[in-house]
Amino acid sequence: MKICVLGNSHVGSLKNAWDELQRKYPNIEITFFAAPKNDLSGLSIRNQELVPTNKGLEKILHYTSGGKTKVNPKDFDLFLIYGLYFRVLKLDERFSDAVLIQACRDNYLQSLNYQVAAMVRQLSSRQIYIGHHPLKASESTVCSESKSISYNRVLGMTSTIPNISNLYFLPQPEITIENGWNTRIEYSKGSTRLEINVSRKNIEHPNSDLVHMNEKFGEIYLNAFLEKVSTEALISGNFFTCIGAQKAGTRWLHDNLDSHRDVWVPYIKELHYFDGIHIEANRNFLQKLIGNAKRRADSTVSMPDVERLWRKKYGNPAEIGDPWYVSLFEIANGAKAFGEVTPEYSMLPDEGFAHIARIAPQAKIIFIMRDPVGRVWSQIRFRATKKSDKGMLEPKRAIKFADSLPVVNRTTYDKTIERLEHFFPKEQILYLFYEDIARDGLSVLKNVCNFLQIEFDPVYFPKAGKRLNVSISADLPNTVRKHLKTKYAYLIDFVEDKFGRVPAEWRDS
Repeated sequence: MKICVLGNSHVGSLKNAWDELQRKYPNIEITFFAAPKNDLSGLSIRNQELVPTNKGLEKILHYTSGGKTKVNPKDFDLFLIYGLYFRVLKLDERFSDAVLIQACRDNYLQSLNYQVAAMVRQLSSRQIYIGHHPLKASESTVCSESKSISYNRVLGMTSTIPNISNLYFLPQPEITIENGWNTRIEYSKGSTRLEINVSRKNIEHPNSDLVHMNEKFGEIYLNAFLEKVSTEALISGNFFTCIGAQKAGTRWLHDNLDSHRDVWVPYIKELHYFDGIHIEANRNFLQKLIGNAKRRADSTVSMPDVERLWRKKYGNPAEIGDPWYVSLFEIANGAKAFGEVTPEYSMLPDEGFAHIARIAPQAKIIFIMRDPVGRVWSQIRFRATKKSDKGMLEPKRAIKFADSLPVVNRTTYDKTIERLEHFFPKEQILYLFYEDIARDGLSVLKNVCNFLQIEFDPVYFPKAGKRLNVSISADLPNTVRKHLKTKYAYLIDFVEDKFGRVPAEWRDS
């Protein structure tokens, strides 16, 4: 796991601690991009990277990062934005919740921490963790009477900020806090200045400095953070996901796996979590699905209690993030295999497949391919049915739709395979052909059962021969056929070269 830490002088305690801690975490690599005060305000976005706009900042970043002068978000699995003038406010409990929440939001949105997090989010959909300035240290061990709301409540109110998706606000480790609102004094003693060049090595802050923390504090903070990101939201067990392709039998696979006694799949076929995060055009659709699930769970429609509870969980996320997604499979406890089917995952960028691999490193991936000509025509027919628009079947409109980016992206199996095999070992991937399903569905299901290491018995699959999502019956016009055959000739050759065969329909369509 590669972690990027961006911050100001408060990063010094973390960086010093990491020099000793990294042996404890051999699979984690941390790169620190830190500069004093508000110097990181000199970062800007250029060519999909965060780059310094002045030579002074460039030199400092080169030193603190160990040789890098630019932040390329694609190099990292997650981010920690630390300090940067984000201080937790001490607020009077006599104000209304609405006023308190607005004060918390305004406080964060005006900080450099927010500005940097916003730039990172423009470039990456990876998880961003937010760490505030350490609470001020205090010599006193006596808790004075106060009308202030608690530290944890303030942090919780701050975390409701809607402006950036997938932020997680880290609390300061409880062991370091005294009297609810102060850092224990021992963690500020002997703190050293952020090392930004050779001449500024091991220079201690004055004893009167109660806001910068020492290496011991950094060790406690990093341990808590790294244990969290190393273990939280990790899917263990025999987890699978079918990533497509669209119009290639994914509904058939979902329904048949749902009928197997040892398999659990969600009550909603397509969860759309990863594409909802990593494909901007799909974010609204994820929100729509969540809203639909909530309405159905709250309705009077008859359903088993366990299903209603699951729909409530899907429809009421405290935050759309990994812990929420992982929690959707808690009900599968005891199943020999569990997972989901979302064809849109075939279009995921590198960051999306990396995300799946990060939270489910042992995931088994199923990818069903269909003759590209037949797949595209099926999508056109399905859309014509859904929109009640037979005009879409006319050659000119059909070709225009077939050449649209969303349709092309669903058909470029070569790109999907390349990204998939970059993040998952080949033994964790099962490739299937739609045409084999149409010919002998039970044989395909036997293959799937072997892959998932579950028992195969035809009795488990009463829907093996069922066709689903039937669209308007319409012959493929010759002009459309020729266009698609030419467009995807390379893809048919690619698949045949890779797998040693393609079904006859791929050549005959």
